[in-house]
Amino acid sequence: NCNDKGFFGISKVIIGDRGKASFANAIIDMDGIYGMTEHASGFGVDSEDEANKLIIAFQNPEFQNFVEKYLVFSVMGQIEHHNLSVLNRKFYEKFLP
Repeated sequence: NCNDKGFFGISKVIIGDRGKASFANAIIDMDGIYGMTEHASGFGVDSEDEANKLIIAFQNPEFQNFVEKYLVFSVMGQIEHHNLSVLNRKFYEKFLP
């Protein structure tokens, strides 16, 4: 019932915490109208172009393998969001075609 906590007002790409599907179903929120719960993570972006590049990288099979190998921590395929914090700001560039 409030929008004064968290990541409101910040341009971001939001993912859930359910493995590869989270990245495949990422949401671009350039206006910062969405908040996040403990079951979501956001990647701050400076432009719509950067957001679109993230989405493209997320769909790359090499990135999907990276997610399974390094970011998923449970049998249910849940992503360890703390692992995302070690990613370089421009990590997605490695996974662009």
